[in-house]
Amino acid sequence: MTSIASSLIGTVSTETIDTPLITTVDLTTANTEYTVAFPVGSKTFAFQNRSEGLVKLRTVSGGAHWTLFPGQPYYISNIKGSSAVTLYMESPKAAQVVEIIAWS
Repeated sequence: MTSIASSLIGTVSTETIDTPLITTVDLTTANTEYTVAFPVGSKTFAFQNRSEGLVKLRTVSGGAHWTLFPGQPYYISNIKGSSAVTLYMESPKAAQVVEIIAWS
């Protein structure tokens, strides 16, 4: 078992780990939904807003949302299933940047 320590997500233990996907999503226009697709087989992902506004996270386009506040990391681990994971993000404030890291 491999352990990875990170200030973003704490400690993650996993059986195998590949090179993580590290990227950003620019929410350039206010009140516009942006789609984020994680690679097939992603098991853990984390993200946070590096800007000063809030971000609304959804699992379904236009559906209920989870509010992500500035600098507040959010992560999900032990994802089961073999299909790609898609999230939808939007912010009432323009020019927001969301940092993302995902492992398969």
